[in-house]
Amino acid sequence: MFNRVRSIDQIVSDQVQKWEMGNLKDAPPKLKESVITVSRQLGSLGQYIAADIAKKLNYDLFDRRLIKEISLSANKRLAIVNTLDENTSHDLIEWVNSFSNEHSFFMDDFITHLMRITSAINKHGGAVIVGRGVNFILPRKDIFAVRFIAPFDTRVKRVAEDLKISEMEARREVIQMDSNQRSFARKHYNVKIGDADHYDMVINTESLSIEQASQAVVAVIRSPENSRK
Repeated sequence: MFNRVRSIDQIVSDQVQKWEMGNLKDAPPKLKESVITVSRQLGSLGQYIAADIAKKLNYDLFDRRLIKEISLSANKRLAIVNTLDENTSHDLIEWVNSFSNEHSFFMDDFITHLMRITSAINKHGGAVIVGRGVNFILPRKDIFAVRFIAPFDTRVKRVAEDLKISEMEARREVIQMDSNQRSFARKHYNVKIGDADHYDMVINTESLSIEQASQAVVAVIRSPENSRK
């Protein structure tokens, strides 16, 4: 997980420097690694599992907050996109411009910026991206899409413990977040976020620890049969 002491600016700066080092002419050639997209219900432990997956695979972690901050900042967006070579950057822009003609997406500025940022991350590979419906944006052949779920009552108890609030308050939080996620996916991607067909793997964490759930995903990614690693 990203160190919370670091600012968003520092996180982005460190990430850009890492990618630029990999782009140097004398850098050893490297096969493109998977991009794992994580969709999760509030209280499913998804954000913690995502961080553990990234740690186990030595992947970069882009959580919901970081993706939002980058997408809303022109300077941060430019820094990320500029890590691509000229041809790749041009192809990305062309793809974004043509995307709305091929899909029934609600293309506001945020989604357009989100597409550019997540597509740049995808070009570099070796990343775990949490939230924002990124699996509905990136080509399915390039990603491994995972969704973490759990029964409502289990999620309420976890949220109450995590936020140190009453179960009544936690219930309201879970209901509101579920509604927000459904609305976001329906408005911007015209999909039902809970439809299992949108994912390569759906994991119910009711009886699983963070370690068990993350290991299940890592095992698939590392499997010789996995064509997207």
